[in-house]
Amino acid sequence: MATMLTTPSGSGAPSITGFILLLLSSVFLYAGGISLNDVLDYKLDLMERPERPIPSGSISIRKAALFAGILLALGILLALCHHPLSGLLALSISILSLVYNKWSKHHAFTGPLNMGILRGLNLLLGLSFVPGIIVDNYKIAIIPIVYIFAITMVSQGEVHGSSRRPLYAAGVLFLLADAGIMLIGWSNGKIWLPILFTGIHLLYIIPPLYKAIQEPSPGHIRRTVMHGVLGIILLDGIWVSMTGYWLLAFVLLLLIPLSQKLSRYFSVT
Repeated sequence: MATMLTTPSGSGAPSITGFILLLLSSVFLYAGGISLNDVLDYKLDLMERPERPIPSGSISIRKAALFAGILLALGILLALCHHPLSGLLALSISILSLVYNKWSKHHAFTGPLNMGILRGLNLLLGLSFVPGIIVDNYKIAIIPIVYIFAITMVSQGEVHGSSRRPLYAAGVLFLLADAGIMLIGWSNGKIWLPILFTGIHLLYIIPPLYKAIQEPSPGHIRRTVMHGVLGIILLDGIWVSMTGYWLLAFVLLLLIPLSQKLSRYFSVT
């Protein structure tokens, strides 16, 4: 986290090669997890989402499974090429992806928790760019665990709708995640920019959540989830606004309209 995180002496200067390796590792792990989800959801998608690639016949389930396995293996290998700790984190992400897609996502509590832990580990994978800083800063992984727990909990109503209780709970968790980041910033003397970006983030994710609470239909639920997922960009902006590279936080804002345009072609939820 640049000026926020303490880099231990003797940890060495991070290289651009290591950055690229971890960036690609994260991309492959995420893509592998999504592909694995489609493979294991094949029978359900035949009934609920027949337009997806496997049930529509665009790709065979065997090829999709092989593709998912290759992506996850590449993610682990690339992380391992950077550092053994990175490789261990990538392996953990791959295993928990399988656990989530095969078992835990079918449970109201363990599914969101599993997905939250996955995103927390992904944050730590990024921190392993400088492996020595994880020991003193691993607790910040709690933030994505809380935030993604909320999104995943809401997403369980994407197909059939939802009751209002998980939506209210998600609102509380969103606020806790943002408050947690701001508290970390304030403890490091960063106040005004984190407040600005937290406000932008809340203005992006709360209105669709409010509409979903008023009418918890599948359409409103999906929109809430989409804003929650794309809101991760703004959540990252809060983190970046606390560092010496705070100008990049404003650059991140440009990814929102780009991501919304791409969401017309790729399912965010």
